Amino acid sequence: MLIDPSRTARRGRAVRLIALTGLVTTASVALTGCAGSVETNFDSGFSVTAAVRDVPAGDAERYDFIAADLAAIAELEGVERSGNPAEWLMPLTNPVGDASVLVAVPDVFIPGAGDAGFEALGWNLNDVDRFVSYSALPVSFTVIAGELPALPESLPAVSDTVRTDVQGEDFEVDFDSVGTVIDRLGRPTRFAQEGKRIAMSSSTELAESWVGTGETLADDEAVKAIASTLDGYGVMSAVITQPAAFSGQTILGPDVSPAEAEAALKEFDALVPPAPYDLVGLGWTVVDGAPRWIATYHFLSEDAAKDGAQVLRAVWEKGATLTSHKPISSLATVNDVFVKDTTVAVVLTPTEGTPASVLYDLLMRREVLFASR
Repeated sequence: MLIDPSRTARRGRAVRLIALTGLVTTASVALTGCAGSVETNFDSGFSVTAAVRDVPAGDAERYDFIAADLAAIAELEGVERSGNPAEWLMPLTNPVGDASVLVAVPDVFIPGAGDAGFEALGWNLNDVDRFVSYSALPVSFTVIAGELPALPESLPAVSDTVRTDVQGEDFEVDFDSVGTVIDRLGRPTRFAQEGKRIAMSSSTELAESWVGTGETLADDEAVKAIASTLDGYGVMSAVITQPAAFSGQTILGPDVSPAEAEAALKEFDALVPPAPYDLVGLGWTVVDGAPRWIATYHFLSEDAAKDGAQVLRAVWEKGATLTSHKPISSLATVNDVFVKDTTVAVVLTPTEGTPASVLYDLLMRREVLFASR
């Protein structure tokens, strides 16, 4: 499911985790990917670049972006996409054992009240080959792609290009529609269709913008850089969001006193890159049969990225989690750290037995690994 940036866990009294002196190696100045040509049309296939090009630009300061090649991941993991989607989706969204890739999914995919709404549209998740989703509550926007039927003519028209399953204003709750439409609160979902793709949104404006020629997330240079970096490694699943703010509350929890917050900031100052970064991207892929995690960071300048790469390498190699004080190296080992322009990529191999969901969990728990000044 989507990340809630406001979530935080109660931190115990923190202790200094590492000393950086002598642990840092210089990051490479060229990004080395393993993927070939990158797909740019989400109608034709999957890439993070194609996915961000298919999401209209919003005005939210914080948002969550997720995308995945659902068909390819299911094939990789030996999961047959047939029958009840709830049964085959579970091992992809909650991978255990030797599963290589995590699929984070939007709320609209979570089995429940909206199932009847899918059936009324003539499709379900068995028909979805890939998806991309953007969320900045209360706004949600999801594009699915695959061999999908045309939208039913019975859906009321909102405009020449957009239809709806519930008539009413955006975000208007209709309790009578609960259980018969996609949205769990019976709110309207706006639909548009082009080629093999169907867009679903809580916002009429975003749905109409998707059909039009407005700006997309790809027009944001930070998003574009993160997407390009992840595609350089051929990721099959991706998450992009803003980092947590480096604060006493991030380290110790919301109930920390001003004095404790100040002490924690001093204690953990060396664990956070000296200059801020504004975007984080996570990706999951497989290289030579082995799982790889990619953690990417977009900085505001090339010098900041080079300096930040050194700190990030040290924390990933020698640091420990805030929540359990467990060495991060026991979860994943660093293959290398690369810098390209303003973007840093930390390439990781999960240790044996570490679930693919752990990288995502570290982000959700607001670990210092993903906190920016």
